[in-house]
Amino acid sequence: MNNPSQRLVVRRYVKRVYYCIIQQQLGQKELVFYKRELGSDTALPAAVE
Repeated sequence: MNNPSQRLVVRRYVKRVYYCIIQQQLGQKELVFYKRELGSDTALPAAVE
């Protein structure tokens, strides 16, 4: 992720992929990340199976 201080809202977690939007820009396109791209200090939601 280019800006580590930017807050993300995880909208979906499917097959180990996080679909997020920027918290301050809720109407924008979704961003797609793997966990390793988000960093180890990021609080991630538990996967719901």
